Amino acid sequence: MTIRDRIAVLIRLTTIGLLLTITTTLAWAQDDGPGYVNFRIQTLKPGKAAEWEKLRKEQSEGHREAGRAFYHVYQRRRGPADTFLIVWPAGPIGETEAPIAEQADSTVAESWYNAIGATLDSQLVLTLQTYPKLSTLQDGPVHPSEKFLHVRIRTAAAGRSDDFHKWLRDDLIPDLRKADVGDVRVARVVLGGSPRTWVTASFVPGWPEPQADVDQRMLAKGDALAATRTDYFYEFREDLSFSND
Repeated sequence: MTIRDRIAVLIRLTTIGLLLTITTTLAWAQDDGPGYVNFRIQTLKPGKAAEWEKLRKEQSEGHREAGRAFYHVYQRRRGPADTFLIVWPAGPIGETEAPIAEQADSTVAESWYNAIGATLDSQLVLTLQTYPKLSTLQDGPVHPSEKFLHVRIRTAAAGRSDDFHKWLRDDLIPDLRKADVGDVRVARVVLGGSPRTWVTASFVPGWPEPQADVDQRMLAKGDALAATRTDYFYEFREDLSFSND
């Protein structure tokens, strides 16, 4: 049995009883209920890209065979090019998902993680809550709608997170819909970072991006509510990704 096959078995066992929930509620935006996604941000050691991509492809195929809803890999195109963003549905933490007797040999998964760990310079894992109503496309696709992803990360000023949420809901998203900007989605960090941190993901055909006809005073209002703002530009890696939609 190959490493890929063993990873697929492990993932399949640990997702028993969760697959229906994952495929219907944990995508970026599908219904009115809360959903959660994981962001794994990895920066590679020099010269390790080919090895990392081979290992990442193995895990992507394992997730696909296990019935996961999606597994999306992006490569940063501004800043360190050897930095990748992996997005996939977040399941429960600390809950038994399969009987202990059915758990696969953990040394198999550990060997894969040791191999991928040897390629990494650094990594960060975040869990984000998605907000289906804070998206420009109410019935948007699970699969990325464009080749590139503009990620804008804002941390609301202390005590202003609720105000920032209201600005997103009542001002930014309605204006972006009116301007017909395409596919924009919003999530908030709930584990791994500050819960005042909001992520706006805009799927775009390239850079420079199409200019949106939005109220600049409205944008300034949002800027006044944010303590920090950082922008990243990624390219979707179709060869390392999939969507079961």
